[in-house]
Amino acid sequence: MCTGMEIALLAASVGGTVASTQHQSKMLGAQADQANADADAAAGAARVKANKIRAKGKKQAAAARAALAASGVNVDLGTSVLINDDINRQSEKDALLGIDNANDAASRLRNQATLLNMEGSAVQTAGIVNATTSVMSAGVQSNWRKNNPGGAGDKPIGV
Repeated sequence: MCTGMEIALLAASVGGTVASTQHQSKMLGAQADQANADADAAAGAARVKANKIRAKGKKQAAAARAALAASGVNVDLGTSVLINDDINRQSEKDALLGIDNANDAASRLRNQATLLNMEGSAVQTAGIVNATTSVMSAGVQSNWRKNNPGGAGDKPIGV
């Protein structure tokens, strides 16, 4: 039969295991939340940078158009239109490349968050299993079933 001290030690062990796994799970959840926030920030920063690249491209196109017009070239025909189109195309390509790179980084961060949440769930499950194992092991070691008045003893269940 378990003594009061053995029961207290078992309760402390089980309580410590559960508290530790809950803490670990919360920490992993917080890390997952941070990874998701970092993903959102990366995507937002990429949109801002892309808009700056587009604005810079428009300024470059306008400057090129003004320079061509100042030299007497018709800016609505031929080479001047091709130059402006190329400047706009390159700036849009750079903007989209930045967004695509940020989306890749955000996707990796979101995957990391998913893995952290899964790890947190696994930690909780392991903690419950460990706590249950501790209780069951203590019960077996103390011959609780045999010594517990009203317990099952050696009789099979349902007999």
